[in-house]
Parts: sequence; C-alpha cells; structure tokens
Amino acid sequence: MERPLLKLGLVFSSGKLFKQAVREYAIQNGRDIWFKKNDSHRVRAQCRGVECPWVCFASKIDDSSTFVIKTYVGEHRCSRKPHNRFATSKWLSKKYLNEFKSNDKLISSFMEKVSKDHVIEISKDKAYKARKLATKSIEGTYEEQYAALWDYAEEIKYTNKGSTVEFLTESGDNGRPRFKRMYICFSGLKEGFSAGCRPVIGLDGCHIKGPHPGQLLTAIGIDANNGMYPVAYAVVEIESKDSWSWFLNCLRDDLKIENSNHWTFITDRQKGLKQSLKDLWEEGVPEAEHRHCARHLEKNFIKVYKDKKLKELFWKAAREVSVRRFEGVMEEIKKIDESAFDWLMEAGPQHWSRSHFRTHPKCDILLNNLCETFNGTRAILAARDRPILSMLERIRMYLLQRLTKNRHAVLMWNSSIAPRIQDIIEKNKDIAGSHLPIKSSDFIYQITTMYGSLYYVDLKQMKCSCRKWELTGIPCSHAVAAIWQRREDPETYVSKWYTKEYYLKAYSQQIFPIRNQDEWPITGNVGLIKPISKIQPGRPKRSRKLELDEMFPRTGSKMKRRYITIKCSGCGVTGHNFRTCARNKEKNSDINPDVAQHTSTDSTIPFTNTNQI
Repeated sequence: MERPLLKLGLVFSSGKLFKQAVREYAIQNGRDIWFKKNDSHRVRAQCRGVECPWVCFASKIDDSSTFVIKTYVGEHRCSRKPHNRFATSKWLSKKYLNEFKSNDKLISSFMEKVSKDHVIEISKDKAYKARKLATKSIEGTYEEQYAALWDYAEEIKYTNKGSTVEFLTESGDNGRPRFKRMYICFSGLKEGFSAGCRPVIGLDGCHIKGPHPGQLLTAIGIDANNGMYPVAYAVVEIESKDSWSWFLNCLRDDLKIENSNHWTFITDRQKGLKQSLKDLWEEGVPEAEHRHCARHLEKNFIKVYKDKKLKELFWKAAREVSVRRFEGVMEEIKKIDESAFDWLMEAGPQHWSRSHFRTHPKCDILLNNLCETFNGTRAILAARDRPILSMLERIRMYLLQRLTKNRHAVLMWNSSIAPRIQDIIEKNKDIAGSHLPIKSSDFIYQITTMYGSLYYVDLKQMKCSCRKWELTGIPCSHAVAAIWQRREDPETYVSKWYTKEYYLKAYSQQIFPIRNQDEWPITGNVGLIKPISKIQPGRPKRSRKLELDEMFPRTGSKMKRRYITIKCSGCGVTGHNFRTCARNKEKNSDINPDVAQHTSTDSTIPFTNTNQI
C-alpha cells in the first residue's frame, strides 16, 4: 500500500482492501477519483477529470470474498489536484502515527510534511483532527485510561516496593465506581526526603486541562542545594477543604509526621488549606509552622491599598530578620495608613515575616516558588493537557529522570557544600572583610561593622544577634569575620542540611521503571469510570493570566491601560466616557425623537454621535 500499482488481473483479498489501494493511488497521484459503483459485489472507480478515461473496475470471484480487477484504463487526461477527498484526518492519523508519537505538538511542520510527501494541501482543522485521532490511538480513550488505573496502581506497588497509591471513588452508573481522587507517593521520593531534606514542605495546586478537568495537588520539599524536591502528588476533583484534608492525611501517614511542632508548611493561602492544616493535628498537639507566600499576600494587599510606598514597606517588613527592626518598619506603615497596618497585623506576622519565623527548619524563604516551579516545568505543563494515565506516566518519567540527573550532578561539585550555598558564603565573605571582630572568649565575639553597628556572635551555639545564621544555618558576614579570627574555614560551620552528604542521601534513591501495560497485574476490580464533567464554552486557555509586572516587559514599550481613571470629556465626571454618557444621550435625544424612544426602553442600543472625536 506504500506505492500501489494497479493493473489488470490484480487480486485482492477483499473489496475493502481494493478500495484502500484506490484511495492510496488517488492521493499519491493527486487525482480526483470517486467510486461510481460501490457495493458488496462490485466496485467501479472513475476519475472526475473532464473527459478523463481512467477507470478501474473490480468484482468478486464466485461466492468468495476475493476481488479481482477486470477492467482497467490507466491513462489520465487531467491535471493534478491540490486537494484530495481521500486524505481525511483518519487517513492522516494512521499515516503519520510515528511522527505524532515523537512530537505530539507539531501542526505547522506536519502540514508542511504532508504537502512535501504527497503534494496536497490540508487545512489546519484537519491537521488538528488528525493529531487528536493519532493521540487517541497512541494513548487510548479517556474511558480506557480511567478503567486501567487499578492495574496501574498495582504495577507501581509491584515495581516500586513501599510506594503508596490511594483512591477515593463514588458510586456511578450501574453501581460501577466513579473516579474521584488519586494519591501517589513513590517510595524513592519518600525515603529520600526523610533522609536528606529539611522538614519544610510547600503545598500548591494547579489546574488539569482537557475534557475532564480537575486539580493536581503537590507537596514539594527543599533539597540541600535549595532546589525543589517533589514528595507526593494527587489528582482531585476540586481544590477545597475536603480534598486538601484528604491529601494531607495521606501525606502525614506516608512521612510519619507525629510531632508537628518540627514541621513547616508553605502555602498560597488556598481556599480551605489553612483550616485543613489546623485540623490535621490532634487537640493538645503543637501545631506546625504555617507560612504564607509573601507574593500572594502582596497581591491581596495592593488590591486594597494601591500605594507604592506601602508595597515597598511591606516587602521590607517581610525581609527583616529581627523583631525590633520589623516593628520599626510597621510603625512607618502605621504613620502612612493605620488601616494598612491593621490589615497586615491581622494577617499574622508569624505567617509572612522572617522576624517571626521559627529557626529549627533552617529555611528563610518567603515565597512558594518551588511548588510553582514544579507545576510550571515544561514536562508538567505538557502532562496536565493529557488523559489521566498519560499525565501520571509523564510525571513519573520526569521524576525518574530528575532523580538520576541530580544524583550524577553531585559528581561535578568542587566542595562538600552545595553550589548555591557556596555562592551565599562567598558573598558573605566579601562583606566580612569590612567587619572588625573583637574576641570576648573562646567562642564569643563582638563584631563592629564599618558603619558602627554592633553584633554578638556565639560560634559554639552557631548564633548571631542579627539572627540570619540561626534562621538559615548559613554563617552570616558577622559570623564569617569571627570564624576568620579563629583562622578556621566558614564552610565547616554550615548546617548539615546543605552538605554533599545530605544531598546524596536525598538523591541516592530511585524510581524504578514499570513494564508494558499488557504485563501489568490484573486486579480483577471493576474498571473505574470517568468523572462527570462539563465542557466549558469557548477555547480552553493554555496559559495563566499574567500580572501587570509580568506583562509589562513582554508588551514592548507601551504599558497596558490599567490603574487609569476614565473621565468623560462631556460632563467631566469620572467613571464613564463620552460615548456612554447619559447627559450626552439626552442631548442627542432632543435632536432625534426616535433615539429618545429607544433610549427610554433600552439604554444599551448604540447611537451615532457625529461630534465624537
């Protein structure tokens, strides 16, 4: 069928195969062929060209299914056609199945390839339909993928011993279980996080796209190089208190969190997440530290207080490490706007300011960027647009490759300290050159800066009165000056969480490959049915809406019309323009009575104003 050569007496096993050969011939030769006669016993194909004699007739032999060409005129007296009725999206999907396997996003290049291979033109709609059919053929339908989730979960448990896969279902049609939620935590990630990462977890959710939308909840830790370390993820129907409580309970059992006082959770103040974290611990047990992403808090803050000075002071207060300096910044805010001061204090400084953070996690991050980085990686973005099983597999492959990549990357380190931490120490060394250390005892020093500020450093307790060393576990510039006074290396005073040893502990684990689907364990459970969903009108959005500060660098030299007060040029009142001004409509209605009649009944009917500029 690659290059069908039709001739008299050629035998086909069925009429379907004969028609397929004629279609291939028509596409490859660019001829407008149609089936003039087409039934179960005979097929006559003719060319639609003007006075073109080409004809091919085949019929059955006796009572068998075999077809043979009995009449064939192979001469054409017509020109080649740029469009072909037989080059359907179904034919294209089968013909270029391997191309779609290697790159499921090609459209323009696919259209060019079809034009080059067969000298025919296809529309963009047909190319999209072909890609959709090819994807369905490669990955299976949504129904098939949901039905295979039980077996997929057993395969993960079989190949990755100790992994956790949890389901939550609801009653569906005919009593069959309907998919609602699914939680996955690989044993390699679980053990690596417990062995080499700080007790800090970022929580975030992102949208799943496609005809069966939902939410992908993720729990992300921090490795020794201050990079993201995925721990667990779940597919849920919606981001709510109930779904977050279910996810956090699964996570608590996996990580064996008993003493919550030693844990820190960073969130974006999602709906229901604050209460879910609070309800996670039993009454009388100290609650874990709950930090809010300062970036998201700032968005809510500037919606109410659109003052650039207040915004700058907010970030200054969030970055302050000592309580006294934080209080000084808050006093400045109070002088400008007392309601803004009350708003921030009500939000709780212990949730968003470094001055009130606990010191045992050795982490001072203010943003939940690690979760957003994971959700926004190219692999995860592409996965979120796929059916459920394909999405889970793409995420698994990304995590598998990431563990291997980072495990090999440590061989390039030139120090026993993580590269990013080494850069921070080098900056502190540059500043420490201007400090004057004065020894008080073997481990206690007073540091005088070039501006006359005084600090207290205790090398034995690994503390500094600036609080940065105690908060991060990385010697500050004052501590570096004291360490140099003892003729020691500042790297030896870095917290264990930033060492090569703990980095290797985190990435020494692995996620094992799984087998082909036909070798998965058969659970015998009734296959899950897909969740109920509603296709929203309009074209689905593929990217999130950008904020003003994100949008400005990408829109050239002109800023968007935002925060601009609209003022009417006719009456001078703000809030509307000249075209929608009621006074202007009344003036025009006096001139044209028909406009007055329409305006009194329906104010939305437009009118023409010849004086409008």
